[in-house]
Amino acid sequence: MIHGHIETMPHLPSLFFSANSGCLGWASWKRAWQEVSFDGPYLLNEIQRLHKDKEFDLGGAYPYTDLLKKQIAGKNSSWAVRVYASFFLKNILTLYPGKSYAQHIGFDSGTHCTGLEKPSETDGTIEATENVAQRIPVEINHEASKMVRQFYYKRRKYSLFFFKQELTKRRIWLRNFFKRT
Repeated sequence: MIHGHIETMPHLPSLFFSANSGCLGWASWKRAWQEVSFDGPYLLNEIQRLHKDKEFDLGGAYPYTDLLKKQIAGKNSSWAVRVYASFFLKNILTLYPGKSYAQHIGFDSGTHCTGLEKPSETDGTIEATENVAQRIPVEINHEASKMVRQFYYKRRKYSLFFFKQELTKRRIWLRNFFKRT
């Protein structure tokens, strides 16, 4: 898989391979796409059988296992978590740019939007002077992968904080509403 989008993070190499695959600004080849299983229970069973839950969740930085369990339970219809799980189990790597070349304009009405997401900070343009083509080893760049994990871990803590704040505001509003009636 190849990606044109990545969140803005300082100090990433211009290109790197990761075991993680996302769902924004991507492309794949037929040979890799043929490795995808959309059988959520099978994928979860394999991840758990191999005791790779934590690795699948980027060391606890992102709740992919929970997302897959919710997909199985019918609480979401995420294709992306099943693609990631399939590639993860087959050790298929994703090529990422160090900066985004695809503009993500935000989540406004998608199926799985919470309203907490925000658009990317890049405009998605490539400068004419940039040369992103280069040869790099086809192996996980552990340093870049660590930076991505840290980014998602910090973002998750931030998002959960604001989600809990919003939930508290809604509970207070409901409590006050029912006191009036």
